[in-house]
Amino acid sequence: MEFIANLGQSILANLVFWLSSGFAGYAAIRLTESQFVSLFGVRDSRRLTVYLSNLWDRKSDAPYTPIVSGHEFRVSKTITGLFGDAPLRMPDLAKGLVDTVFAGDRVDVTFEVSPLVPEEIRFSNMISVGASTKNSVRRHYLAAGLPYLAFVGETTEPVESIFRSPVEQRVRIMKGPLMGETIEGDYNFAIVEKAWDAKLGVAVIMCAGVRADGSWAATEYLARNWRKLARRFGDSCFAICLGFPKLAAYMDSYLEPMLVRQIPALDSVTSGAAGPLA
Repeated sequence: MEFIANLGQSILANLVFWLSSGFAGYAAIRLTESQFVSLFGVRDSRRLTVYLSNLWDRKSDAPYTPIVSGHEFRVSKTITGLFGDAPLRMPDLAKGLVDTVFAGDRVDVTFEVSPLVPEEIRFSNMISVGASTKNSVRRHYLAAGLPYLAFVGETTEPVESIFRSPVEQRVRIMKGPLMGETIEGDYNFAIVEKAWDAKLGVAVIMCAGVRADGSWAATEYLARNWRKLARRFGDSCFAICLGFPKLAAYMDSYLEPMLVRQIPALDSVTSGAAGPLA
């Protein structure tokens, strides 16, 4: 009888442990989920489109064919990992108790190469990758005056040739009290910005660099730091200017950037200051 009583107590203790772990995990995952969907704007619609840069040259004699750079392929891997690797899942210890609750909560992510004209954009919650010279989604929103930050030389019209890009390694503040101020430094600059298209009711996240490696690195920064960004900004829009090490060659691996400027600015981040995201 003593053996049976001990066995029963052991089973009960394990049951309580697993249930408590499950409920604690459930609460934690709901909090994480709320932060995640708030940042990416997918609370009401679980659809998100990633628009990659298009390297097709208008001056080419070849017929139109969407062309994506090698670093843009890295972007697809980064975003797939972000939305597919389970940012909303709990630790292995108790995930079996609650995984099925979230089976229908996955975000449907679609990758597209930016079209030639804005009329072909399928507007939804989106992530735009690349500067306006190679990404028509970025170009559309730049023309609409949505971004706070833009590279000097970014255009609202298609460039004659993508191989003669006018984009410079300088970032300009496009609106607000600091409008017209230029951010300069010995960096490979990149922009990560979340804006809200109020007319369509969709979130627009823009990850842009002067070069393809800068655009990829901006996307990688977003994937690595989304929890910190969500805790800091929640549903709010923000714009961040990042300074990656300035290399002659393209980045083969991710390098930690400096946080050069952020809007809305924190007291600890002032004009010309640089420091890592806390």
